[in-house]
Amino acid sequence: MREREPEQHGDTTSMKVEITHFDSYPTYRATENALRQVLAEEGIQADIELVAVNSEEEARRLRFPGSPTIRVDGRDLFPTPEREDWRLVCRVYATPEGLIGSPTAQMLKAALLSKEGSSRTAGLETPVRVRHIHYLGDEAVEQVTN
Repeated sequence: MREREPEQHGDTTSMKVEITHFDSYPTYRATENALRQVLAEEGIQADIELVAVNSEEEARRLRFPGSPTIRVDGRDLFPTPEREDWRLVCRVYATPEGLIGSPTAQMLKAALLSKEGSSRTAGLETPVRVRHIHYLGDEAVEQVTN
């Protein structure tokens, strides 16, 4: 994945949000829905990419800590410790209700609003485009939806 250059203060371009996941662990859909809700409520502009990770090799290459993982402008919204065994695993989040397979809307909101520069988009309309990316070896197949 390529990382974006840090944004300048006052920049109103949208943030890039990636949800990396593997298809056999469907909690990424709950994460996507909660994320859309928070973005709309906060008026934050974002381009969302759903990135399917389909092999252990891809998990290592993408440094995938588990499904689902939310990255904003290339950084994990809920950072995990560095490790050597990046692989296809289910990720759980510590919520007020206990460990579950996706962060709550409140957790997403707090994490997004704590990101430096997130206030630069407050009050703007929220165009959200979703890119579905599936890796097949070194080749990426992409589908864009609004």
